[in-house]
Amino acid sequence: MSTRFGCGSTCSRSLIVRASLAMAMFGLMWLPTLVRAELTLPAVFSDHMVLQRDKPVKIWGWATAGKEVTGRFASQQFATEADAEGRWTAILEPMKAGGPFSLTVAGDGSTAKVEDVYVGEVWLCSGQSNMAMTVNRAANFEQEAAAAKFPQIRMFKESSAHATEPQEKPAGSWTVCSPETVAGFSATAYFFGRELHQELGVPVGLVNSSVGGTSIESWTSMPAQVNAPGVQPRLQAWRSDDEAFDADAAQARYEQALKAWEKRRDAAKAAGTPIPRRPAQPTQPRQDRNYPSNLFNGKINPLVGYTIRARFGIKARTTRDAATLMFTSAASHADRRLANALGTRRFSVRLGSVAEFPSRAARAERDERLGVGAGSDAEDVGCATHGNGDHDRHRRSERYPSAQQAGRRQTVGVVGVARCV
Repeated sequence: MSTRFGCGSTCSRSLIVRASLAMAMFGLMWLPTLVRAELTLPAVFSDHMVLQRDKPVKIWGWATAGKEVTGRFASQQFATEADAEGRWTAILEPMKAGGPFSLTVAGDGSTAKVEDVYVGEVWLCSGQSNMAMTVNRAANFEQEAAAAKFPQIRMFKESSAHATEPQEKPAGSWTVCSPETVAGFSATAYFFGRELHQELGVPVGLVNSSVGGTSIESWTSMPAQVNAPGVQPRLQAWRSDDEAFDADAAQARYEQALKAWEKRRDAAKAAGTPIPRRPAQPTQPRQDRNYPSNLFNGKINPLVGYTIRARFGIKARTTRDAATLMFTSAASHADRRLANALGTRRFSVRLGSVAEFPSRAARAERDERLGVGAGSDAEDVGCATHGNGDHDRHRRSERYPSAQQAGRRQTVGVVGVARCV
């Protein structure tokens, strides 16, 4: 006996179509995902940038996976292809100092052009308040600003935040040095870059990635720290604080501290004395900017690959020898990628030798007179001690007792180069 369906050939065709669609959808599940992205350059490859002289220079960005990307810089041309993750890379041959040039990159149906590019010396300037403090907060600012006619000195300010995982895209822009713009430059980096520019006679690019009131472990990559036995107590202390963190209890302590602070604030206003620092909002230790590697993840890792001469930073002194261990370990691990040059000269200067920083009261009076906005609390901590060689003491809250007992607090007073070799 045979059975006939009332829908006839129309039903058969419909079933075939449905089966074909189902098989096609099933097949697509096993195909590799195509990464699609418009042609993009990192923010550090933007107008007014400075590229490192006399070294191969890496250029990179993003595009749709498999798409060809071509480019031109000065007399050089390159052609490459975006990989499966959508990232492409090209290498320029070493160049002598000069400019201005243009960088043109095309592919994936669009073109990106970067103008006013120079080739010279590029330094990564990193650290805490000693590096974050800007020129407009140094002594003799009016004279320094009037004399800051150095269009071949440029600064890139890395503006991204800290992160719990390594980030790959930087944020920020390049600024050309002039009397109108130098106020926002890092004072330490500017005086350092100016000396290089005047001595070498070449363009200077200063990549400024700094945050006041921060600890050295936050600026060091996690792979570098886990391989350094001397810093394990600090890492474990942070982990313990993170595991023990009680958000409700922390919020209750904060509200109690805030009420006490409001009374002290009102009393200070009435007496005409400085207002005490406002209590900080409670933060899960893992999310804190001082948690090990968080500033490296957000503000250094995105810059890894940008060709530089070396890193110019703060040489930290801590209550223990962990800082030295971290720098040494970082130099032997991932962080050495930050410095593409070996055997560079070593600089060591005290901040007082490049500028005599005024007291906090003197700066406040001057800012009011000039109409200059005050810096953030983080940048303002301890600046009164910068000019006399005393150590800058950053007072930490008692939110993370284990980390503090492990020597998390630090004092910083000397600037130098942490070479990555």
